[in-house]
Amino acid sequence: MAVKAKKAEKKSLLKAAEGAAIAKAVKEMAEATSTITPGEYDVDVTVRVKGKVKKGHDHPTTVTPKLLTLDNLLLALSKVNDETRRTILREMVEAYKLTVQTNTSNTPDAAKRVKALEARVKKIKREAEVGLEKAKISVSATATGATTVKLDTVEVVK
Repeated sequence: MAVKAKKAEKKSLLKAAEGAAIAKAVKEMAEATSTITPGEYDVDVTVRVKGKVKKGHDHPTTVTPKLLTLDNLLLALSKVNDETRRTILREMVEAYKLTVQTNTSNTPDAAKRVKALEARVKKIKREAEVGLEKAKISVSATATGATTVKLDTVEVVK
């Protein structure tokens, strides 16, 4: 019975590896969709995929949370008074508008203001990282081993 279970497990793993290879081939082929002109097309193809799939071992890791997430920003905003919250939100809206303006009209003044804004954001991120390091906030976890797919052959058989 144990031999049968091992064969079934190996067959299941093989199907998963084949699925990973097919997914990679499909992704590579999907990148070509930008060259298709508008219209409707009838297709009937068979794809042959050949290569190697490698799955790494799960391993212990230390996860440090990202401080500057939307949830953490909202939590921080909930801790400040109304006037400070309004000021922060107003600055965020202005920063967004400035970024959109710069992306749509490349004026030197707007570009300079965006650079200043980016420098402020980098400074805040550095301060946050230092604060996290001092607080020693981290969690032990198990990272899933990486799966790599190297395809030697992807051909469409007609």
